[in-house]
Amino acid sequence: MRVIKTPLHRILEFKVPLNDSTEFFGGYSLEFVDIVGKRARKNFFMVIAILSLLAGVSMMVLYNVHGRIIRKEIELESEKQKVKHSDVRT
Repeated sequence: MRVIKTPLHRILEFKVPLNDSTEFFGGYSLEFVDIVGKRARKNFFMVIAILSLLAGVSMMVLYNVHGRIIRKEIELESEKQKVKHSDVRT
């Protein structure tokens, strides 16, 4: 088997021996394979870009939620200290 490059597209040429004196030669255009390969490459990069965007958005959401949790913990600790000090005074 070998690939022949033509001005229009590539052709996969093959030869199959039928018997000692006869061989079958054939070829198959790789134009469709090239088109599918280009689309697959383009789709791969689009999927990577979308996944990267989603990962970035997810990280921002997690960062904001984490910040809210920390602020709430600080607020609750502050209220706990106030209650503790008011119990000591009475």
